Amino acid sequence: LNSAILGFPRRDVEKRFDRIVEFAGLQEFIDAPVRTYSTGMGARLGFSVATDVQPEILIVDEILGVGDANFQKKSFERIQQFQADGSTILLVTHSLQKVREMCTRVIWLEEGNLVMEGDAEQVVSQYMERNKQQEEARLKKKRQAQQKREAPKRWGNRKAEIVDVRIENTANEEQHIFQTGDELRLRIRYHAHEPIDDAVFGMAIHNNKGIHITGPNTQVAGLDVPALQGEGEILFRVPALPLLDGLYHISVAIVNEQDTDIYDYHNRLYDFRIDNAGNPSAEKYGLVTLGGEWEFLG
Repeated sequence: LNSAILGFPRRDVEKRFDRIVEFAGLQEFIDAPVRTYSTGMGARLGFSVATDVQPEILIVDEILGVGDANFQKKSFERIQQFQADGSTILLVTHSLQKVREMCTRVIWLEEGNLVMEGDAEQVVSQYMERNKQQEEARLKKKRQAQQKREAPKRWGNRKAEIVDVRIENTANEEQHIFQTGDELRLRIRYHAHEPIDDAVFGMAIHNNKGIHITGPNTQVAGLDVPALQGEGEILFRVPALPLLDGLYHISVAIVNEQDTDIYDYHNRLYDFRIDNAGNPSAEKYGLVTLGGEWEFLG
């Protein structure tokens, strides 16, 4: 049917049949009724038929996300060969990696409207920046909503209260999206309702699966915190974030030195994201980077 739609004579299809089926990887299923094929199997067969001859113009709609890794690799290589031989490729995809690898010009559409057209790297960069801004806004909105219903995630006797927490960049601007290696600053404002001479400030980071990544505090760091009275603030600075891609949740607390009194505890109320899109040198596996260096010794 695909071949007929594309105008291939039956005789030509018979000559190409084995080659098409082999490329699609459907040798075991070719005698089964097409209605029993999954969506992916049908797409693989359609792509194999359409690309068995070199087209002048090839429209590819998300096919590079169909099938196993082997089929995706074969499809990508076939399209690259068409490009090298002078075919025009119209690629419809959400994969920024494939856009960067294959395209020279890009059209960015949103809800049917043209947002931007131009050089691939330029359009991709603008698209990523827009997504980053939207995610920043979402995390801020989420924080504002949490402030209205934070009771289940906050406890303590409130002799000293944490009145504001900001996640900042090096310019002391509020920020919620970072890349591995960026500096992060955590600014905590407090109000002591009575003199507190044994205060310890701490923070913790959990990932989105609930794994406790770290939990530094002023006591372990050897910082001598003077007696708290009235309002003030304290800053925790991470010179180079070792965390890899993901959403993270920060907890903050004020306790006493013996850890027997909790003055104020905010449990996982402050979110930030590590997004290494556009950073090809960023590590991809595990939770953190060790910052190590490889050396080949022969």
